[in-house]
Amino acid sequence: MISVEKMNKIRVVAPKSKSYAVIDTLYKLHALHLKKYKELKGTEQGAPLQSAEELSASLIKLRNLLTSFDLQSRKDFEPIPFSRASFTKKLEEIYTSSTTLTKDIAEKEADLVKEQKTLSIVQGLSKLGVDVKSLDSLTLTSVDVGMIPADADLSGLQDHGYKVVTLNGEQLIAVVSAANTDIEEQLSGIGFVALDLANYADVVEQKVVLQVGKLKKQLEQFDKSYLELKIQNKSFLVRHEKVVEEEIRKAELPLDFSITDQSIIITGFVPKKEVENVTKGLEAATNSAVDVEILDIDLHHEDVPVKLNNPNPVKNFEVLMRLYELPKYIEMDPSILLFITFPFFFGYMLGDVGYGIATFMIFYGVKKKFPDTRQFMNVLMIASLVTIAFGGVYGEYLGFEYVSEATGEAWCEKGICFHKELLEHHGHEEIVYSFPRLIQRSHDSVSIGGMDLLSVLFIGILIGAVHVNIGLLVGFFNKLKAHGLKHAIFEKFSWFVMQAGVVLIITSLLGVTRIRVWVGAGVFFLSAVMLYIGEGPQGIIEIPAIFSNMLSYVRLGAVGLASLGLALVVNEELALPLMAKGGVWILLGITVMIIGHLINIALGVLGPFLHGIRLHYVEFFSKFFSGGGQEYEPFGLNDTEV
Repeated sequence: MISVEKMNKIRVVAPKSKSYAVIDTLYKLHALHLKKYKELKGTEQGAPLQSAEELSASLIKLRNLLTSFDLQSRKDFEPIPFSRASFTKKLEEIYTSSTTLTKDIAEKEADLVKEQKTLSIVQGLSKLGVDVKSLDSLTLTSVDVGMIPADADLSGLQDHGYKVVTLNGEQLIAVVSAANTDIEEQLSGIGFVALDLANYADVVEQKVVLQVGKLKKQLEQFDKSYLELKIQNKSFLVRHEKVVEEEIRKAELPLDFSITDQSIIITGFVPKKEVENVTKGLEAATNSAVDVEILDIDLHHEDVPVKLNNPNPVKNFEVLMRLYELPKYIEMDPSILLFITFPFFFGYMLGDVGYGIATFMIFYGVKKKFPDTRQFMNVLMIASLVTIAFGGVYGEYLGFEYVSEATGEAWCEKGICFHKELLEHHGHEEIVYSFPRLIQRSHDSVSIGGMDLLSVLFIGILIGAVHVNIGLLVGFFNKLKAHGLKHAIFEKFSWFVMQAGVVLIITSLLGVTRIRVWVGAGVFFLSAVMLYIGEGPQGIIEIPAIFSNMLSYVRLGAVGLASLGLALVVNEELALPLMAKGGVWILLGITVMIIGHLINIALGVLGPFLHGIRLHYVEFFSKFFSGGGQEYEPFGLNDTEV
C-alpha cells in the first residue's frame, strides 16, 4: 500500500474509575481513530462523563461574558493547565460580578433617564412661564400643559393662546383657554398627552440638577468597574473557551464506548508505529490498570481509516485526491502518480516559457496572500515549472516562435545565433530566425498509414496508451493484494492480452509482421473470455472504452494548439500590426498584447487544469481506483490547531 500508512486495530479495556485518565491520555497522544459504538454482547453504550453537563453550562456562561465584554474568540488553540474546580469557581465569580454590575448599570441608567426627563420638564415649564402652584387659583381661564409630537399641526389652536418649547425631539405646550371651554377634541387631534402637574409642584430644579450629576458619577464608576472586570479577566475568558470546548469533547467521548458494570471498552485504529507509544501512555496514566489488545482487521468488510504518508513534494498533490476521493485502505494512493503526470500534462498543454514564468509568479503571489491555498498553489507552481520546460521544447515565448531576419542577424552579431529558415506567412515567404526547439507543435507532423498527423497530437495518443496501461498495472497489483492472483489476471491482466491481440491484428494487416491475422484475433478472443470470467458482461461492454480512453489523450495536444493559436492572433494579427504604425499606436499595440496574453493565460490555466484533472479522474482512475476511503481522524488536538 504505497504511501498509505499501516494501521493496527486495537481494543482498550480499563476500569470505569480510570475513564478520564484514559480519555485524557488518548487526547494528548492524538493517535486513536475511534470506531463508533457498536453493540457487543454483554455490554451497552457508554454515557457522557458527569462533568459534561457542568462544562456545557460553563461554556454558555463563558460565551455570554465574551459577548457582553465584546471579546473575540481565539481562532487557534492554546493548551494550558486546566482544573475544572478552579475554573468553575473563577468563572462564577466573574459571571456574578458581571451580572451584578450590569443590573446596577441598568437601574442607574433608568433612574438617570427619569431624572433627566423631570429636569427637562421643570425647565420647560419655567420657559413657558407656568407656575404649577398658582394654576389652582385660576377661575376665569384654564391652562392645559402636556407633550405633543414635534411635527404636530397647531392650526386648530388659533382661537386659543398657547406657547411651545422643544424638549428632546418632542414639544412641551401650554394652552390657555377660557374657563369651561371644551378643547379636548382639538388637543386630541394634535397628539396631546397631558402632564400630571401635581408631580412637579414641589420639584426644585437645583435638587434635580444635583441628582442628575450624582447619577452620572455613579454610572461612570460602574462603567469603570465593568471595564476593569473585562481587562482583568480578558485573557482568562478568551484562553479558556477552546479549552472548555475540548474538555466537553473528552467528556462526551464515552458515547462511542461499550461499557459493562465495571469497565469501559474502546475500539479503534492506530498507526502501527504508534501502538507501542499508545500502550505505554495508557499504562502510565492508569498504573497499568488497562489492557491493550491488537485485533485482526477484516480488510474486505471493515472501513479502515486511511492516513496518507507522502514525502513533502508529493504531499501537495494530496489536495487533488481530496477533490476526488481518498483511496481505500487496501488501495494504492495515486498521489505519487499525480505528482509525476499532472504537471507533465499541464506543461505539455500550456507549453510556453513566458506563460510558465507569468503563472509561476501569479501562483506564488496567491500562496503568500492566502496561506490556506498553499498546497494547491504548490501544485500549480510545479506545473508552471514544467510549462517553462515544455516552452523550451516547443521554442515558444509568449506565443513568439521566431524573430525577424534583421533582429536575428543583429543578435547573431552579439553571439546569440538562432536557426535561420524560410517561413511562408500570409501568402508570402519570409526569412526568420527561429528560437531553439525540439518540436514545432504547430507544423511538425508524422505520417500514419499515409495520413499526416501533427506530432503533438500523435504523442498525446502515445502518452494516453502509456498512462492507461500504468493504470491497468496498478489495478493488477491492487487486485493481487486484495483478492489474489486469479482475480488480478482475469480482471486486469486480460486487458494487456487484449491490447497485444489488437497490435498483432494491426501489424498483420499492415504487413509489418508475418504473423497471420487469425493469431491476433485468437489472442483478442482469449482476452474477451478472460474479461467475461473476471468482470462478467460489464467487462465485454467496456472493451471499446479502453481504446476511446487512449484517444481521449489527443486533447493534450489540441488544448495546447488552441492556446498557441490565440497567442499568435494576439501577436501577429492584433498587436504587431498596430505597433508597426509607430507613434501612439505602439502604446496601443502593447496594451492589446498585455490584455490579450492575460486572457490567454487565464484560459491557458483553466483548460490544462480541467483537462489534466479529467484525464486522471476519468480515463486513468477508472482502471484501478475505486476510492471511498475514510480519512484517519484521531481523537485529540491536531497540531495545526495549536
